[in-house]
Amino acid sequence: MAHLGTPLSGLSQKLCEDGDGIQVHKQKSKNKKTEGPEFFDIGSPQPRDPSATSYSVPEVFEMSPNIEESPSKKPNVAPRKFDFHGTQHKRVEPLLNHTKRSRMEKKGRDSGSNAGSEEDSEGKKKRRRKRVRKRGLSPDGGGGPDIPNGDPGGDPGPPGIPIPVNGPWKGDMAGVTWNANGLTKTDTQNKMDKCNELINLMKGNQIGVVTETHGSSIRSDPYAQKLSCMGYRTYWSHEDEEEPHGRASKGVMVALSKAFAAKFAQITRTEIIKGHVIKVRCMTQSGLTLDIFGCYFPANSRTSRRNTMETIRQNMENKAHNLVMGDFNFTEKGGDRFNFCRDEHGWQTTGDPESVKWHEQFDGDHKLNEIFQPRMTYHCNVRTSRIDRVYTSLKLPELACFNGKAWVVDNSKLSDHKPVKWEMKMDSRGQGSSNPFALWTFKSTRYPQ
Repeated sequence: MAHLGTPLSGLSQKLCEDGDGIQVHKQKSKNKKTEGPEFFDIGSPQPRDPSATSYSVPEVFEMSPNIEESPSKKPNVAPRKFDFHGTQHKRVEPLLNHTKRSRMEKKGRDSGSNAGSEEDSEGKKKRRRKRVRKRGLSPDGGGGPDIPNGDPGGDPGPPGIPIPVNGPWKGDMAGVTWNANGLTKTDTQNKMDKCNELINLMKGNQIGVVTETHGSSIRSDPYAQKLSCMGYRTYWSHEDEEEPHGRASKGVMVALSKAFAAKFAQITRTEIIKGHVIKVRCMTQSGLTLDIFGCYFPANSRTSRRNTMETIRQNMENKAHNLVMGDFNFTEKGGDRFNFCRDEHGWQTTGDPESVKWHEQFDGDHKLNEIFQPRMTYHCNVRTSRIDRVYTSLKLPELACFNGKAWVVDNSKLSDHKPVKWEMKMDSRGQGSSNPFALWTFKSTRYPQ
């Protein structure tokens, strides 16, 4: 038997035949307490072929390169430091008791993973703060378009660095406004029916306004979660106190599709009149602004409706694109109401008295043009009227280029109000061209941009 004096760390390895050749086997040293040199015990192999006269001995690799060789037979081997993250060789692990080694490995993995996760999370926070400062958004995600914050529907938190309004945002969009007459009903079946109706109405639309939600912060949570799962962010306005009969009777909700919200760098919510008027401002990084007003005018007071008009006027930005929609609870012009009662039977020839105030407030720089549709939206046994409307601050030539149109959804029967769908999209049905308008109409100095 020949001995090779290559020190390892207390292991002996024996070479023996295994049918296919010579294989190295590990064996523990008999004396476990003392550490001595490791060696290869090369026995005399029994060849399968008697005619064979020579055999190749496998190359011996140095297992511990950090330990210097000693001329003595039993060198003093320094204790090794174990790193259970794979930096040291695993062949020294049999020196430890199996139970103790498992305990040490588990402790090392736990401590390492915790430290690593803390470092990763801190690094993510720093990178996010850097991106926020670069884009001018809120560090808590309130201004981000794809990071819900606040309620499950994605109500934004405090706004970040404000972006100045540089002009109106003009782009293709479509939406719906609907007086649900109690979206958050306590009746379970009615609640699910109206929620499903709202989801169907929002399909293919980017903006939705629901009035008379009868909601509260608790009642609105299931709807916010459901709409968030369907790809919409919701912004709510509830009244402070409930009615004496025990249920809320007001409330407004604005919903934005997440794909549409991703076009903007900052989205902020402003509650102008609790339960009646809410404004959602969408701004790009360059300052192009779209202000969406969801309105539910008071139903039992003309004075309150006039005051609501003044409040909306004060919160409008002349440079922004203002979209005002909802249930206004008054008629603007003659022909917007038909009375069934015997005393006042027939068409109303003029608008309600509040309409005079409306035209005074929203004229000139605050001019609002209706995306007109002629159908009645409210129906009862006494009258039918056109009180659910959609307005835009774009000029009439711009509105014509965007092919603005609106229509009533007749097959909705869960409320006494019919939903009104609308859209503003650049008309691309020209003959032989993707744009039906001549290019000089947009470049000529005779026409305003």
